[in-house]
Amino acid sequence: NKPTWSGYLILAVYVVLIVCIMLLMREIRDVGYSIRISPLILSKAASIILTCILFGIGFFIGEFFVTLEPTNETEWRVSDVEEVKDIKDDLEKMGVPCQVLDSMKEKDILLCQNAKQVHIQKNEWSSDNVSIPQNYSSYDIAIELSDKENHWKLIHYFEWSDDETFYSSDCIVLWPVERGMQDIWNIKSGYTGQILYNSEGKDYRASFDDLEITSIYMESIEAYTGDPEIIAEFTFPKKSTEKRGYISYDAVADTDRIVKINSWIKYIHQTNRFLYPNQTTVKYWKNRYWNEGKNEDNFVIIETSLHH
Repeated sequence: NKPTWSGYLILAVYVVLIVCIMLLMREIRDVGYSIRISPLILSKAASIILTCILFGIGFFIGEFFVTLEPTNETEWRVSDVEEVKDIKDDLEKMGVPCQVLDSMKEKDILLCQNAKQVHIQKNEWSSDNVSIPQNYSSYDIAIELSDKENHWKLIHYFEWSDDETFYSSDCIVLWPVERGMQDIWNIKSGYTGQILYNSEGKDYRASFDDLEITSIYMESIEAYTGDPEIIAEFTFPKKSTEKRGYISYDAVADTDRIVKINSWIKYIHQTNRFLYPNQTTVKYWKNRYWNEGKNEDNFVIIETSLHH
């Protein structure tokens, strides 16, 4: 990432301080003051030991008393609105998993009233695939809406079992259906979603801390394609359970022809406690082509796609 203006300001202040100290030392020398070296209070070995102890105390405090928390969490209750419950019943009969429906916002459920058809893709991995955490699972779902032809609601849902540790913020990278087909697909109501978790017996929700729309960079052409790339950054509390979430959007194909749905999602998870905050999942993703393979062992990228 390029340094921000605040980084340049800090550097400038640092340089000014160094110059002022050098000028002060020159003035003291020219005046003729004698400088007497004071005896060391601590030996070199004692200083090293003390530094290690302080570092250990800081690490202990950071590990057990400091944790990342969502900045906008609110208590979550499954909707008891009758209209919403009826739509969920219909979608569940069409095959949409109950845990996915119970995690969705009311407005996302209401958009799916009188759905025409549902396409569901459950993502499972073999235990032989050591690159994918076995406690992670996901669904990619396409729901055809009833208001017009080729209007689809796309949902990417994920969940973790309770034995996974989160050292930093995770992120989702979404490549929507309009990638490479912006002349056909039109995103209607924007991108929505949330994370959910249980803490001390209560369910909570939090919207994504950061939702950024940028452009896809392709290494093969060494350039940005102009196609949208949506990045959602979030974090789960350290002691939470039932960690799950989703991101969704609806799109209309402006054509009478049968069109293909091709929506990609990449879930990026940090597996090393010693990288944050110097390196995060978002920084790793944005700089992946320039890092020349660095930190690959410290992050997991789980990629799924919805094809229909």
